[in-house]
This record gives sequence, C-alpha cells and structure tokens, in this order.
Amino acid sequence: MSRHIVCVATLLVGLSSLLLPQDLNSDKRFSKDSIKASEAQVERIQLELHQSNNPGWAGEYYIGDGLGVNVTLTLAPQSGFVFDWRGCLGLYDLNYGEVQFTNGTVRLLFKYPNRLDG
Repeated sequence: MSRHIVCVATLLVGLSSLLLPQDLNSDKRFSKDSIKASEAQVERIQLELHQSNNPGWAGEYYIGDGLGVNVTLTLAPQSGFVFDWRGCLGLYDLNYGEVQFTNGTVRLLFKYPNRLDG
C-alpha cells in the first residue's frame, strides 16, 4: 500500500512540472528578486489607493474561482501595476511595471516581455 502512495506522489510531482505554463527556473519573472519587487510594488499601490484623488480605473481587480484560477491586477497612476495569476500549483504568471493614462486609455508598460507560448 505505501509503495503505491509513493509511486502516485512521485508521478504527481513529475507531472506538475509539465502542467505549469512557464518554466519557473529560467524565466526571470519568477526569480526571488522579481517576486519581492512585485510584492513591494503592490504595497506602494495599495498605499496610493487609500488616497482620495485616484481616477476611477485605479484599484484592485480579481477574477477567479478561488481554486485553480486566481488572477489579480492591482494598479494606480503613480505606483504602476502588478499582475499575478495563481492556481492550485502555485504562481503561474507574474508581471509588473508602469501605467500610462493618455486620451482615456490605460496602458500597461510591462517589465518583462508579455509573450504567449504554448
């Protein structure tokens, strides 16, 4: 019985690396420094959001099911934005950067290239 549990656990750990949409070891977005920088930026954004003179688009936006898909976008005019996608296997995507608001359009200037692979 315990041999079966070990085999199943080993299989799940092996499969989890195939299920992640990004290669966490080579993508700089998932480095400890990048995660730390994004967390600090979220704190700055949240402080800015507590001020009373924010435009209507500034805030924290969430979509998800509380389980496998949890996507958050936090943004403010001066402090920029942070986007993260978390699921049951951990952090799937992360990016952050500056915000430009011109002629009624919010533009996100990503720190890391925003490419679609897979």
